[in-house]
Amino acid sequence: MKKQGLKKIGLFFMMVVFSLRVTQFSFAQNYGLSDTADKANYDVTGKTNIYSLLGVAVKGFLAALSIVFFYLISYAGIMWMKARGNVDEVTQAKVMIEEAVIGLVVVVSAYALTNFILGRLNL
Repeated sequence: MKKQGLKKIGLFFMMVVFSLRVTQFSFAQNYGLSDTADKANYDVTGKTNIYSLLGVAVKGFLAALSIVFFYLISYAGIMWMKARGNVDEVTQAKVMIEEAVIGLVVVVSAYALTNFILGRLNL
């Protein structure tokens, strides 16, 4: 029983490390966009009021939650494949997938609502 728990924790840790490692490369690039914006007299500082910062924080939090739901669905799929016909484990995996999909729908709806509201407030 302990080995399965350690395998689950190890698998989750590897998924998180991999997802963080993939996003690291996207931030390391400098394509010269700020130089182009300066030459075009475009303000690249952006809005720094509390509402825009709150909007960025909410969007980031909701994006992180969607990644968690992706891992939950992946884990439930692996659990279903490893069930080998055991009805209890298959049922548990199906319930986990259903709950993850419902949670994902809620998070995507919240993300869309946040984008809509912040877009209407011009933040």
